[in-house]
Amino acid sequence: MRRVDRLFQIIEIIRSRKITTADYLAQRLELSTRTIHRHINDLRLAGIPVTGSAGKGFTVATTFSLPPISLSDEEMDALAFGARLVESTADENLAQAARQAFAKIEAISGNRKKRGVNSPQLFSGKSRLNEKDANVLGALRRAVDKCRYVDIDYVDFKGETSTRRIRPLGLVFWGRSWTLASWCELRKGFRVFRIDRIQELNVLLSCYDRNPEKSWDKFLAQLKLNFE
Repeated sequence: MRRVDRLFQIIEIIRSRKITTADYLAQRLELSTRTIHRHINDLRLAGIPVTGSAGKGFTVATTFSLPPISLSDEEMDALAFGARLVESTADENLAQAARQAFAKIEAISGNRKKRGVNSPQLFSGKSRLNEKDANVLGALRRAVDKCRYVDIDYVDFKGETSTRRIRPLGLVFWGRSWTLASWCELRKGFRVFRIDRIQELNVLLSCYDRNPEKSWDKFLAQLKLNFE
């Protein structure tokens, strides 16, 4: 990695966090803490408003902004493929947002070679979602964002139907299908539902409280324990 790219990377990491230690930067960038301190000093000499100390961590003034980004061909390819992958796996609103986001990045980047979101070198195919599942996915995304209760009619792998009231917590794409992680009010526990097995869905106006014991983070913690 070029030195200038590493310096930009350090700035971006520090800006994205409230406070960032040298140890965190060293681990994240696979560098020694001595090298991190040297780069921090270089940034300060260049006029970048990095504040803090070695023992307490570093911050960058909120008024500081970076110049237009400069991305390599490989970085642009990664973003283009990511946008194309969203197109082929998500609902139309999210797919359109991915296309628009990539167009904005391409417009302001310093990359002279325009890659294009539809670059033939990296292709992910057409959408795998039918209209029903795409609509369900879109509705659940909004419900997760707004913390709204959802009522669903669900058919399990045995073909048995049940009606559930759930707290939608997060959506996971497994390469072939989408699943919804949730807290099920009926079973009083975390449950995962396949999007294509949801027969009916009703997003309620009422919002659930942000209970840490019924949260996305708690779900992930339990998932990790189960896999271990």
